[in-house]
Amino acid sequence: MGRVELATCQATLKEHNNNVRTVAWSFDGKLLASGDSAGRINLWEAKKGMHLTELKGHSDQINCVEFSSDGTMLASCSWRSDQEEKKDNSVRLWDVGTGMELKKLLGQSHESGV
Repeated sequence: MGRVELATCQATLKEHNNNVRTVAWSFDGKLLASGDSAGRINLWEAKKGMHLTELKGHSDQINCVEFSSDGTMLASCSWRSDQEEKKDNSVRLWDVGTGMELKKLLGQSHESGV
């Protein structure tokens, strides 16, 4: 059987006040994105664990984040299957360099027949 190397903690990222639900590394390993249960998305410089910016727009929990292959964009989604009024139900595309929202794609609610 092979030998298992133990990992050591490189940094503790403390910008979230709520449960972190998803994380993604950029393909080049330089950036990390994290999304939480309150709709916050944070971008981090991965090597030093330095907080770069918060992407603001979602109003509900973040279920997934994913970088584009060239690292210039981030996709995020927020959805709930329950009937809570504040549900976001959107996919958003972000410019990683500026932190600006590029596109917002809205999902359908249960009331619309989906």
